[in-house]
Amino acid sequence: MGKQKRAQPTSDSSSHKKSKIDGNANADGSVCDPALKKCAVILGKLMKHKYAWIFNEPVDVQCLGLYDYYSVIRQPMDLGTIKTRLDKNRYSSPAEFAHDVRLTFRNAMTYNDRAHEVHIIARQLLNMFEKQWSAVKARLAKSSRPAAAAEEEEEEVQKSDEMTFEQKYTLMNNLEILLSEKLESIVEIIRKRNPQLVQNNEQIEVDLDVVDTETLWELERLVADCNKNLAKERKVASEESSQ
Repeated sequence: MGKQKRAQPTSDSSSHKKSKIDGNANADGSVCDPALKKCAVILGKLMKHKYAWIFNEPVDVQCLGLYDYYSVIRQPMDLGTIKTRLDKNRYSSPAEFAHDVRLTFRNAMTYNDRAHEVHIIARQLLNMFEKQWSAVKARLAKSSRPAAAAEEEEEEVQKSDEMTFEQKYTLMNNLEILLSEKLESIVEIIRKRNPQLVQNNEQIEVDLDVVDTETLWELERLVADCNKNLAKERKVASEESSQ
């Protein structure tokens, strides 16, 4: 598929680190938690997908020339890093694993516009993951762990998928800057899932605290796309001026 953009890299975060031998591991360090074993099976299937090579390793920013990557993607992730964390028993729960898988594909969809093949593949793999993850959640509910506790744990981890106050504040400021230029695109994105917030194309009442998470991240992708285009324009202008 030629030169690809994607959205992942990173080294292991200390937030997931655990000792090699813990409640989820056998004496030899292998995973013994049945739920985490199911996570390993899901990850294996994802990594064997014919296009998964795009996401199996950290993004090579230098090789691909993605010099704006880290200004767009604040928390990189990839399937290879997730596998390492599983192998080293650094996930204390399946919910943490699910968060990192979603982050991998969400990063790719944030950095690449909707028409880009990497964005399309990332969305397909995310849908594939969610279907398999639903089956794991159903099994967890029937396991010895109380269903309510498992659900509560899932919700706690999913909160980190939501935008923080600082992220919303930054997004609002960026949208205000783009408002005159990208009004139609902003209105279209908000109207899809929150029609009550858009009175007409001239007046938008937006409280980001009541906008759904998926819409917020789509608006964030719009901002990222605009920033990338601006960076390209500046680079071209700089090259022309130096000639």
